[in-house]
Amino acid sequence: MHSTEQRVMALEGALACHSVLYLVGCAGIGKSWLVNEWLKGAPYSHWPVRAGGGVAAALAQFLPGESAGQARAQAVQAVAQVIRRAAPTLLVIDHLHEASADELAFWAQVRGQLQSARGVRIVALSRRHLPLSWPVHDILPKSPRRPAGAGSAE
Repeated sequence: MHSTEQRVMALEGALACHSVLYLVGCAGIGKSWLVNEWLKGAPYSHWPVRAGGGVAAALAQFLPGESAGQARAQAVQAVAQVIRRAAPTLLVIDHLHEASADELAFWAQVRGQLQSARGVRIVALSRRHLPLSWPVHDILPKSPRRPAGAGSAE
């Protein structure tokens, strides 16, 4: 099994090559823990978001728009603008497997706005593979054991 340092270095290497990462693994395997370990030594602020709560619809209801699509586009722009201003930052979308199809579309649009933004990285965490065109990186152990003292992984 890889050491904590090796896993963190693997995540760092993947983030150096890709502005967007998609980590998939069963509950308790250490997805959230690994991201938090990487953040300890990284010069990034942390913007955690839990998917599955209808964030796209919640934001869109506060924005003017003639249609739901127009309001969502404005919500995407607003989120992207806030994240860009916070750079360097890491947007962590946790529990992506709980997101509705509408919310997955929202996060895909946010990704599109931010994937080339300077100083912005996105990591999406999910318990299962989803139909996304995001780079998937296998940097997690194959068993759900966490290193001693890792605490809660989710």
